Amino acid sequence: MDEPRSPAKRHHDRPMQIRMTQELLDLIQLASEKAGLSTSGWVRDRLGRVARRELRVTADETPRQAYRDPADGGA
Repeated sequence: MDEPRSPAKRHHDRPMQIRMTQELLDLIQLASEKAGLSTSGWVRDRLGRVARRELRVTADETPRQAYRDPADGGA
């Protein structure tokens, strides 16, 4: 009898480096702990959800960035 196959593992081998405030990093780490995920896993999951949602919106309804980080010169 053949043994059941386990699902193929995903290989996350493409790094993405972003800058953020310590406050935002702390918030993300707390949220990932609460969700029981690694920080990277939590970020991948949430960014993937947002990206898919935004791509479902028609071009003339594309959500715009509402938050501007004062450190980046935004108001």
